[in-house]
Amino acid sequence: MRKLTIVCTLLLIMHTIGCAGISVSYDYDERADFAQMKSFDWLPVPTTVEVSELQLKRLKDAVTTHMEGKGLQLSSDNPDFLIAFHYGKKDKINVNDWGYGYGYRGWGGGSIYVDQYEEGTIILDFVNAQTRVLFWRGEARLRLQENSSPGQERKRAQKIAEEILKNFPPYKLQ
Repeated sequence: MRKLTIVCTLLLIMHTIGCAGISVSYDYDERADFAQMKSFDWLPVPTTVEVSELQLKRLKDAVTTHMEGKGLQLSSDNPDFLIAFHYGKKDKINVNDWGYGYGYRGWGGGSIYVDQYEEGTIILDFVNAQTRVLFWRGEARLRLQENSSPGQERKRAQKIAEEILKNFPPYKLQ
C-alpha cells in the first residue's frame, strides 16, 4: 500500500510539473496605429540582463520569425518601431495542502506538497522608433527548466515567442 501511495504522489508531482505552462499578458495603447507599423528592429539589450547570449539569440530569432510571419520586416534602416527585451527571474515556492491522505491504515492525515522552482519573466516592449513612446507590451511568465538540450531550448523559445505574439497586433488589420 505504501508503494501505491508513493507512485500516486510521484505521478501527481510529474503531472503538476508537466502542466506548468506559460502565463501571458499584454497591454497596448488604444490610440496606436498598428496598420502603420511595417518594419522593426531590436534595441540593444542591457548588459545587466541575466540571460545567456545563446538564449537571447534563440528568443530574438524566434520573435523575429513570428513577426516576419505576420508580414513585418526586420530592418535596421529607419524601422517603424523598436523592440526592447527585458528578462528577470526569481525563486518561487508553491505549497499544496490536500488536507487528507491515504496512509497505511486507511484515510489519514493531510498530505502537503512543496514545490520550489525558478520563474522567469520575459517582457517585449514595442516602442515607436521616432517618438520613443511605448505602444505595446507583451509579457510571459514561465517555470525555468534546467538541463535542457539546445534543441529543447530552441523549441521553448519558439513557444514563448508564439504565446507572447499571438495578441500582436491586438486587433485584425485590414
